Amino acid sequence: MDGRRIVRWFVGLVLIAVVGSGCQLFAPRAARELLDGRRKPVGPPPAVVHADGETPLTYHTRLIDQPAGSDYLNAGLWADVTNPLTHEQTTLLAVNGLRLGVISSQPPQELERLATSEATCLSPTLRSALAGQPKLIPVNGPIDRCRLGVTHAVTAAAESKKYELVECGLALTATPLPDDKLKVRGEFQIQHGERQPWLRPTADGSGFARTDQRASESYPALAFEVILNRSDLLVVGATDDPVEKLGQAFFFANSVDRIRQRVLLVQVGGVETGRVDSRSSAAQTGKGFLAAR
Repeated sequence: MDGRRIVRWFVGLVLIAVVGSGCQLFAPRAARELLDGRRKPVGPPPAVVHADGETPLTYHTRLIDQPAGSDYLNAGLWADVTNPLTHEQTTLLAVNGLRLGVISSQPPQELERLATSEATCLSPTLRSALAGQPKLIPVNGPIDRCRLGVTHAVTAAAESKKYELVECGLALTATPLPDDKLKVRGEFQIQHGERQPWLRPTADGSGFARTDQRASESYPALAFEVILNRSDLLVVGATDDPVEKLGQAFFFANSVDRIRQRVLLVQVGGVETGRVDSRSSAAQTGKGFLAAR
């Protein structure tokens, strides 16, 4: 089976899983019309609380890929989103080359086109997790090396950081709220360097076990919280001035012919069963963010 057929086969499976789970923001137009007859977005089913008190959730994620400098990813897309953050939060993220927004209605036609094309949509994945527990979403990497200026407060000077063998991810933690809403917290994280041996307490607390893992760094000062409806779409990307900032590390990638620019799309919702798939936990087992793909 050649590479192109493999990609088509994988995307087909993902779309089937998405339709089956009720997550319909980017289902094919014909499927949406058949399901509701009115071409309106249909969100995931409400969160289900199990007898053991655990609430399973899904994270439907994908990356939109375009040549660096894309007018749509730099400007057009952001004209269609609502900014859910305070002015101070927005400014701090922008200083670090980052921005986010929320789409609460039918996705714009251009975004829907990009999000459903094999040529421009990367890693469409439906991940499972439990409410209140972080889910690490792979965003970019591996990057051989990068140099960043990280700003932890609006009035502070940038702190210079150098990393090698870098992978970038966004840790999301969703908590159900009344009226079928979700509070979603996001924290940018980087894994870097070679694997190193670490000692961790055993599950029963009787001793320590050795594990090999890579160093990681998070940026709690840049963490954000948003309140989402089930059908809302969270959009995370870079500003138009991300050079040597987190925005560049997370959302720009080198390709054979030119630099690529990306944005991350996330929809969070409930699931009808409590089963957490094996892929959903791979990113948290020390195998690296990209293992979850």
